[in-house]
Amino acid sequence: MVTALAVAIGFALPVAAGHYGRGMSGREAAKASLAFPGPPGKPVTVDLAAFGGLKKTLQPWHFRIFVSVANKTAGPRRVGVRVEGCALFFDWVVRDYTWEADARAVAEPIPPGGKLTLYLFTEVPEELRGQPIYCDGRIVAFAPETGELLTALPLRVVNGIADGAAHEHHHDGALHVH
Repeated sequence: MVTALAVAIGFALPVAAGHYGRGMSGREAAKASLAFPGPPGKPVTVDLAAFGGLKKTLQPWHFRIFVSVANKTAGPRRVGVRVEGCALFFDWVVRDYTWEADARAVAEPIPPGGKLTLYLFTEVPEELRGQPIYCDGRIVAFAPETGELLTALPLRVVNGIADGAAHEHHHDGALHVH
């Protein structure tokens, strides 16, 4: 009996984790798509109150943002990425081997049609957790040589529990993580 129960639990846990990974966790991560030149992408809004029950239990103050920056120009272009107007500290995970962490930029140009992708991971610090808005800033792609703004997206991180404003219906085309 104990062996059958252990086998059932051993089978159920990976299946449940896989289901969570495919379904729930995708709604608990934001995606920021920037392209230059081109029209601005959709603003990114992360509402921590909208996370699923398992996420709220295991990692209630942690989230990630997937950032993709596409070069739509006719030639290669170096690009940097920064977050502005946001008091949250982000851990940057970039797989591009030419990424220069101090400059927040790639050393080698991105070819036409190429992309730079990265993840921003953060945890809302305890001193901010009672506030309704944790971040009201933007994600910026820039030219590292000149500082020229290439493109930007608004970034907003809120706690809908602390303030009902995060649960209003938005008609701004923003990606609201629910």
